Amino acid sequence: MRDGKAHEKIDAMRIRPSDEFPNAANHHDAPEQGDVVRFWIVGVGIAVIPALYGVRCLIRGTTTIVGRGGWATIGGSPGVALAISFLAAGAWLHFHFLWENHERLRPYGELGKLLAIFSFAASLMYAGIAFLIVG
Repeated sequence: MRDGKAHEKIDAMRIRPSDEFPNAANHHDAPEQGDVVRFWIVGVGIAVIPALYGVRCLIRGTTTIVGRGGWATIGGSPGVALAISFLAAGAWLHFHFLWENHERLRPYGELGKLLAIFSFAASLMYAGIAFLIVG
């Protein structure tokens, strides 16, 4: 198997930088660069929905969610933590669809998404633990 064909097959199977798979979490469903209307509607309009709900829940001190038995209103520290998770979800949508599609803001969009994901996960974990302890 010392012929050139075997080496060609191996080289053809190697992944080159241009053949890398796109990062589906970052760019698969993101608006295209030139689509300004979708850029603003999704990056701001849709992202503001969970963020405003999170602010509303923070002001009221309770968060209403849908559960198995219907609607559930959660107050105290678990409710505040859930409100923060709604804010983090809105922030992630904003960073993903607006900042990631802007040439100058793209590096900051990655950092913003990481902070939003961390905030989302931490607030959900805190809400779950607090809800189990408080009852």
